[in-house]
Amino acid sequence: MWTVLQLFLLIVVFLFGLRKLSDADLGFHLRGGQFIIQEGHFPDKDTYTYTVTQNDYIDLHWMFQIILYLIYLAGGYSGITIYKSVLVLLLFLLLWIRGKQLRASMLLMVTLLLAGIICIQSRLLMRPELFTYIFLTCFLLILDPYYRQHKGPLFLLPLIMILWVNSQGLFILGWFVTGAYFLGDWVRSGKADRKLLLYGFLVILVSFLNPYFHRGVYFPFYLFTRFDSNNVFNNIIEFKSVLETQEHFTSDFILFYLLAAIAVGLFIATFRKRRIHEFLILSVFIYLAFTAIRNIPLFVIVSILFIASAGSDLIPGHRHPLKKIRGMRLKEFVGGITAVIMIVVMVRLLTNAFYTEKRQDFKTGTGLDSLEQPVKASMFMLRHHLDGKIINDLNIGGWLAWSIPQKTFIDGRLEVVQEDFYTEYLTSQQEGGLQAILRQYQPQILLFDYESNISWIMQINLMREWRLVYLDEKTAIYLRKGYRDDLPDYQIADFIRSVGIDTSDYTDEAVKSILAMDRVPWMNQWMKGMYRKSSYLYPRYLKPAMFADLTARYTDAEPLYLEFMNRDGLRYYNVLQNLGMMYFRQGELKKSRLCWLRLLQIEPDHRLGKQYLQQISQLQQKKG
Repeated sequence: MWTVLQLFLLIVVFLFGLRKLSDADLGFHLRGGQFIIQEGHFPDKDTYTYTVTQNDYIDLHWMFQIILYLIYLAGGYSGITIYKSVLVLLLFLLLWIRGKQLRASMLLMVTLLLAGIICIQSRLLMRPELFTYIFLTCFLLILDPYYRQHKGPLFLLPLIMILWVNSQGLFILGWFVTGAYFLGDWVRSGKADRKLLLYGFLVILVSFLNPYFHRGVYFPFYLFTRFDSNNVFNNIIEFKSVLETQEHFTSDFILFYLLAAIAVGLFIATFRKRRIHEFLILSVFIYLAFTAIRNIPLFVIVSILFIASAGSDLIPGHRHPLKKIRGMRLKEFVGGITAVIMIVVMVRLLTNAFYTEKRQDFKTGTGLDSLEQPVKASMFMLRHHLDGKIINDLNIGGWLAWSIPQKTFIDGRLEVVQEDFYTEYLTSQQEGGLQAILRQYQPQILLFDYESNISWIMQINLMREWRLVYLDEKTAIYLRKGYRDDLPDYQIADFIRSVGIDTSDYTDEAVKSILAMDRVPWMNQWMKGMYRKSSYLYPRYLKPAMFADLTARYTDAEPLYLEFMNRDGLRYYNVLQNLGMMYFRQGELKKSRLCWLRLLQIEPDHRLGKQYLQQISQLQQKKG
């Protein structure tokens, strides 16, 4: 049974890593590796954008980027996906090895690692942070046994640090954990461990072996300024505290709270056995995790090892007999339950239901996720030789830097963008701000992720000099009038046909039937996810429907909204709100009333629904 549990865990971890590439940073990392190999030197000033060319580019990710680009050349995007899965698997194998060193029970480690992978799954992106997770675990894997037995391969620490400092900017965490163990040993023994002090000094010294020398060493101190609540980058979700987000009670975050509570509880329960370095490391990583969402995986790595250690100190379960449940030992019973949970997770990852029920855009598989990367939009630009000056939004800038020849306006390299220009970029989201940016930079092309830039849509609706020439599930492309007038205006009806919608199906009777449809029971939807491939319909239908709605293309928005409702089974019932407001704007009060009545059946306290119904009644009385 225990061998099966370990095998199941390996499969679960691998499947979580085997996810289609959707991260916005992928493009500029590929571009970075390509630049270094083709140009034969490291970047110093920005070369990807035309807006911040004077800004320094401290590319400490260069080793990660070169490896990434070489894997792309050898195996394409599918090769990158498999590479990421192997990195994720390596991380959890290292954690498993450390658990065995701590003599933690296998069941405890399986449970902790399963909880850990589910907790951090949304952060398992093809980013240099994966290297930091692995190198941090390696440091703990070497330092903890040395602290306990005063023997171990400390010589590996500076070698790992050379790789770390040239792969990702949080290498300073290696300094911290080394210092914490040194201080803890000093307090325990009353004297400084010279060997550990020497290797700690070497760890710091070799950090200067990067292409930027002292500037590279200073880089992580700049990164930590982003966690300041007054920093302008704090409007980006991953830099927010978990408590500041609207979805801070999702299952991933609940697991994080649970791990934090267990770690703190075990520290208190086993206080006499705890050491200074454990207090320092646990405290700092809890602080980092609650400061910014992107730091949660760092805490999860530390907490898994701490819980394994403290849990073994508190309840050395492998030494004592356990109670039986109807002839079965408790350990075996819990192991069986854990195996069932892992089977369910595996199946739902294969069907993609694990992600769709969380309303996440991830997809199990290899290669690019073309619905989450602006792949089709960049191909449209290349096919039609749209080589004019562009303004783009932050989300798609990284991919554009990799996929089109001209320089971009902005991308996700925040250390290059820096606060001043990012503040300028944010002004474009304010009323009249986009027009000011367009006037200042005089582009011919405007392309953006329209879901994340609703303000841009509302502003460009008022600009007659811009016209829509392209739309897909993610990106809209507008051209300034006078530039490439040979390209026709885009008709969203073409998009509707491309996704297989027959608008003739949506007669008034069909619309009433869809609006009155019963919600598919949650359990029915869940069971389907155990045997049927699940698809996240939001980007395919609802996002373009919202775009058509916001640009007053109501006849195009209606079939997209209705198709989404019909296919979704009314799980995402807030679409009724969008439809209700759209019908109200069109003056179709009967349809609007049906939407709000149905929404209030599902959510009786929906305040907006009550307000609209009142307005509709007043208007109908005036007409009546």
